[in-house]
Amino acid sequence: LTLVVGIQAGRNLDSFRIYAVGSKDFSTAVLTASIIATWLTGGALFYDLANFYTHGLLLILAALGDPLNLLFTGRVMTIRMDKFLNYLSVGEAMGDLYGPAVRIITAVSAIVGISGVISIQFRVIAQMLSLVYGIQGGQAMMVAATIVILYSSFGGARAVTLTDVLQFVTFSLFIPIVALIVWKHLPHAREQVAVVMTKEPFAPQKLMIWDSELLMSFNMLLFWIIPSLGPASFQRILMARDVYQARQAVTYAAGIVSLSRLLVVWLAILLFAGNASLDSSNLIGY
Repeated sequence: LTLVVGIQAGRNLDSFRIYAVGSKDFSTAVLTASIIATWLTGGALFYDLANFYTHGLLLILAALGDPLNLLFTGRVMTIRMDKFLNYLSVGEAMGDLYGPAVRIITAVSAIVGISGVISIQFRVIAQMLSLVYGIQGGQAMMVAATIVILYSSFGGARAVTLTDVLQFVTFSLFIPIVALIVWKHLPHAREQVAVVMTKEPFAPQKLMIWDSELLMSFNMLLFWIIPSLGPASFQRILMARDVYQARQAVTYAAGIVSLSRLLVVWLAILLFAGNASLDSSNLIGY
């Protein structure tokens, strides 16, 4: 479905500007959904779930920095980006400000950084294909990579944005449904969750003892709050009509990202209540 939507959305592209940032006619809701899908990624489910399950409240505290980062970006940075909205990429913007050498450095750095992120996405999709269809190893990775590369290459920004909306809707439905299924499979679920909330790693007392673990958690919180705009997030802002639409979309996205994080936390607590000795790398499979 993602492949079909992506290729259909990319028809009738008549200029590289429209290919790169679209025609700036996206609604705020569509732009918000695209920012959320870009910000969360598939790793938010697989790796955040595993880490919340293993480290409990300490990592949950640190993860609060992620939506705060997005909120700060939207309210403070985005509104000052008016002069950037005519560019097609972060590389072009940096090049215009600091010269061709910086443009090349920005482009190469972006490619290297985003390659690691994309490889995680391919791995996540491959794991899902393996779970649902039984496609194994390299075959699943090839299928995942082929789908993403095809619609991104041929459809440009519009294809990526509309598939982001599709993925956002899927994610929004998937997490609550899975949480409900786990809840239904827990005997005496309410009592089990109440017990879990009094024990490590989810006990509130964990946040009242100042030690190296809590210090590390606060350090991570402060690090994640630092505002940042990677190439993909920067491009989503370039797709806005103006800085006011961009600020509104990023602000809405921050609120929904917070809710998404809480849902993943809730799912981790339910899984822990059901079985505290699971392999954290295979929670989705379980």
